[in-house]
Amino acid sequence: MLTRRIPPSIAVLLAVILFGLAGCGGGGGGGAALTSSGSGALSTDTGAATTTVVARQVAAGNGASVTFTLAADWTSGFGADIVISNPTASPIKNWRLAFDFAPRITSIWDGDIVSQSGVSYVIAGKFYNRDIPAGGSVKFGFNGSPGGITAGPTKYVLNGVPLAGGPSPTPTPTPTPTPVATPTPTPSTGGSVKIVYQETGDWGHGFGGQITITNEGASAIEPWTLAFDFPVNIDPIWSAKIATHVGNRYVVTPESWTSRIAPGASVSFGFNGSPGNNDGPSAFAFTPGTTVDPSPSPTPTPTPTPTPTPQTNPTPVEPVGNATVKGWPGHLAMGAITNLEAGQSAAFANRPVDAIFKYSGAGGNGDPGQILYPLWTHNTVELAKSITKANGRRVVPVMVTYTADMSGGTSATDFAAPNVGMHFVNLANDARVLQSFASAEHPYGGSIVLNPDLLGMVQQQKLYGGQGAPFDLKTMVIPVNASLAHAVTFMTANFSYTDSQGNQYSGTTADIGRQLVGRHGLWTAYEMWNAAAKKWYVDCVSNPRPAIQVPKFSDDFKGWIQATNWIIKAFGPQVTFGWQENLWAPGTSTWVHRGSGEAHVRSAASDLVASMLGSLNVYGGAYKPDFIVFDRYEMDDTAAISWGAVFSSTNWDNVLTFQAQVSAALGNVPVMMWQIPGGHLQVVNDVDQRTSNASTAPVYFFGDANLRPDLSNLKPYLLAITLGNPYVFLDGAATGSIPKFLTQNGYDPTKDNGKIAQAARGNVFAILWGGGNTTSVGPFPADDGGWLSGKIKKYFENPHPLGK
Repeated sequence: MLTRRIPPSIAVLLAVILFGLAGCGGGGGGGAALTSSGSGALSTDTGAATTTVVARQVAAGNGASVTFTLAADWTSGFGADIVISNPTASPIKNWRLAFDFAPRITSIWDGDIVSQSGVSYVIAGKFYNRDIPAGGSVKFGFNGSPGGITAGPTKYVLNGVPLAGGPSPTPTPTPTPTPVATPTPTPSTGGSVKIVYQETGDWGHGFGGQITITNEGASAIEPWTLAFDFPVNIDPIWSAKIATHVGNRYVVTPESWTSRIAPGASVSFGFNGSPGNNDGPSAFAFTPGTTVDPSPSPTPTPTPTPTPTPQTNPTPVEPVGNATVKGWPGHLAMGAITNLEAGQSAAFANRPVDAIFKYSGAGGNGDPGQILYPLWTHNTVELAKSITKANGRRVVPVMVTYTADMSGGTSATDFAAPNVGMHFVNLANDARVLQSFASAEHPYGGSIVLNPDLLGMVQQQKLYGGQGAPFDLKTMVIPVNASLAHAVTFMTANFSYTDSQGNQYSGTTADIGRQLVGRHGLWTAYEMWNAAAKKWYVDCVSNPRPAIQVPKFSDDFKGWIQATNWIIKAFGPQVTFGWQENLWAPGTSTWVHRGSGEAHVRSAASDLVASMLGSLNVYGGAYKPDFIVFDRYEMDDTAAISWGAVFSSTNWDNVLTFQAQVSAALGNVPVMMWQIPGGHLQVVNDVDQRTSNASTAPVYFFGDANLRPDLSNLKPYLLAITLGNPYVFLDGAATGSIPKFLTQNGYDPTKDNGKIAQAARGNVFAILWGGGNTTSVGPFPADDGGWLSGKIKKYFENPHPLGK
């Protein structure tokens, strides 16, 4: 059974007006125009001119100007932009702008609040706009409260240099640029290696980095050790291991797939760390292991750089258990689907959860061939904020996003232009909006579930290197790098737009979106932005000009996977994500019924799936996902009996074993159980009045004291069901009843059998209940009378802790 998506509805369209946009207070609305001379004095102009406050100062022979624009003011709050211009012939590196401003900044984009003390703020750039090019400018925006703004910020200080009207503090040293290490001689190899460090992202309290080692000698190096000084905490690291960490000194050794560096080739490893705004590692010391002479050849040529991939047949590893994911609670979390209809906030206020999820876009399938304003993501974030406030516990917004859709069958259309680039844009916008939910108290904004059913279909239908498939993703050329250039240009370049009333807008596509919302309201802005996006993207294709550095990837399926990972890391550095995988990926899911135990599950499913994921390097490379996602058929059990959807405790044990084994093979990656059917085994006089939509998962995880041990008090419609193939009965019978099937092996459904703890031992960090056709915690898509929410409320009284 393939995952189902939620179709858009009129109720959903109306709901966007109810919930509003996160961070959309800025706009192009009219209002008082504030202007400032170099002295900082302000005057008011009631005309329709642009609202600006300008401070300008020439320091050390270099000019710099700061322009404050009040974009919208709605009494209780306001939206504003600040532009820092550099008219000189030299770039301004790692800018930091300090100023005093009495109103409170409540949200910020394209910049980070490094510090705040009273009315004094220090703002730093993101990794993509932290340098102001010669003759160029950067812009960041923010919302704040209260409104009624009559004066802009004062006492501007840029990189320690006060601007006009500001104080004269002791200049703060300008941060030095990230160093790039020079080649380090390696005499024992008969040549040298070059070590290059690249910062891949910086979000203030944390950062991402990558180190590349290039063998410039004539002999292969295998293995190697690299030591360096770095006064930060590195966690996690991928494609390498930290051997020792004493003080500021790190010693790193390779993984098996990065151990050998052929002549002329390179290997890379990546990591995240804290704090950010650092100067990078120093004092590199490279030690080669055994050197291997290349095989004689009439015309020796350097070996091309291999794609780093984990072993395709990993050695079985035991799961570490109790895995955690940044931004998620410290206990095994519970989540639910939402459709954003009116009343969802009130419904969840009485049915608390740790997370909500929603399919992204208007069609829920990645919207191929379209670029759409990220309306659904904005509103999911807003709903998460509302439920967080109502429940007093943080709710993580989770978006389900497709960059290639095979939930409806095999198709290669998403791997051709312009769909590739347009999908990249939609994903980048999802990441950017989720990033806006991050705060000082909760530094991670949300999560993304990537491409349901895609990897399952690739394996099941043998679409990668298989025979007889309609296409072969192994040999298919995918325009990865060109599409990335187009998408990143769309996200970072400046554009202009004139609406039907003659109002003009300019800035990045996100800036224009905020301005349109401020002037025209949400739904009209959505339509206008979508129409303009088509023209903007055509311009990006004809004139690609990404404003940030874009890595090079291979123009194939593996490169497309890594590029998809990078998009999220680049535009949502504090957004976690994982790829979805299916029980039926090995060809069928009947293995769930046809045996039990670790050996059976490993040979029938786990090794096959782990091998596939390893060979595609989905969880390797510099932009590794944070978790892996598994679902069950997205229907309640009794709605899909013929597909084998009624799961016994043994079947669910097999699922947990499968997830744990795949997780361990990938390096103990955390597991999200997603779209788990939330219906329960209904009894006579149940709070659930339905005579449909029964499932076993909630009873498996929580138990139900309302059941009799022999299940004889199930509702009559359940007792009347007969199960045949593919169900397996231990007494050899070909058919049997639901009570007979579920109580085999002496399973007692009336009590808590410790299955939450068992899931946590297999690295499960979250269970997200429901789907478009499956009972969930809230009233959508069908109400169970509050049965599941009651179980979760009880669970929250003593939730299972993780990370211990």
